[in-house]
Amino acid sequence: MKSQFQIQSPPRQDDVVQHALLPMLSLSMQTAACHLRSLRWAERFGLLPTRKAFLKAAQIQVDELAQVTYPTREPVVAQICTDVLLWFFLADDQFDERVCGWLPDQMNAVAARFMAVLQAGDAQQATCPLSRALLDLRERLLQRMPRSWLLRFSSNMRLYLLGCIQESVNRANGVTPSREEYRGIRRASVGTYPCFDIIELTLGQPISAALDRDPRMAELRDVATDIIAWVNDIVSFRKESAFHDPHNLISVLMAEEHLDAEQATQAAHALIRLRVTDWERLQGQARSDWPDAGATAYIDGLRAWIDGVQSWSYRSRRYSADYLQLSQDAKYELLARGMASHASL
Repeated sequence: MKSQFQIQSPPRQDDVVQHALLPMLSLSMQTAACHLRSLRWAERFGLLPTRKAFLKAAQIQVDELAQVTYPTREPVVAQICTDVLLWFFLADDQFDERVCGWLPDQMNAVAARFMAVLQAGDAQQATCPLSRALLDLRERLLQRMPRSWLLRFSSNMRLYLLGCIQESVNRANGVTPSREEYRGIRRASVGTYPCFDIIELTLGQPISAALDRDPRMAELRDVATDIIAWVNDIVSFRKESAFHDPHNLISVLMAEEHLDAEQATQAAHALIRLRVTDWERLQGQARSDWPDAGATAYIDGLRAWIDGVQSWSYRSRRYSADYLQLSQDAKYELLARGMASHASL
């Protein structure tokens, strides 16, 4: 079912594109065009309501991340992957940088609306820019993937949103979680599990139910998630500290082990190296246990995420001082109307 909403595009930011966006799009003309289409898509759904919002989104370089985490030769699939990733980044910034991220009741209401949109395609619940964009993504994903896959994707999105809600509870109560508590929260809130589901879009079909439910595959995903989340924590520590957000491995290690920032950063690097060792052992065994092409391609997809996030994170402008300043200056709300609901997960 097509979305019932007709979104009016804000004024086009051609001066921003010409002078700020295009120089940073160096991978290829194809990814540059994909990036621009993704930004235009976000504009159309009201996700980039100001010039600074557009510039901030452009600095994420989401096309480069999509290219390395979702390698595909299909332009339509590449575009969906890029738009999904941009949605996650814009949602995360709203949760982390706006008052909603400190108010659990409001986070519950927003999450409930998102799930109604995802699970039932309920256009009446798509009352804010992020939920309207999510409805559009749902429709496009269902054009290529079966409803059984959407159920799994929705379940993993629910896990992501529950992690974000728990973070809001901790912020509201001034709590820095313990290292073990943090591991569980971060596995949810980093959003990798629904992003891993999108790997199957690039494969052209879902993996088998047996493979998906195998505990060994769950462990592979968990280890990959830890690596990705902790790499992200290292590069995002400056930004999260500026917003007094305790949900960062470095902050957790500083509080629990009484380390300074440099010592905690080195400890985080050491933990990542240990998890990479775990990953290499587990993926090697998995390839022996599941020699079929579908399992191999999916494991390759998980590896692409680990390697891709590592390389992209250290060159993306998302973690620069300029991006932090844009975040601190930004006041626009992409969740406002969704806060009126009294529903919850």
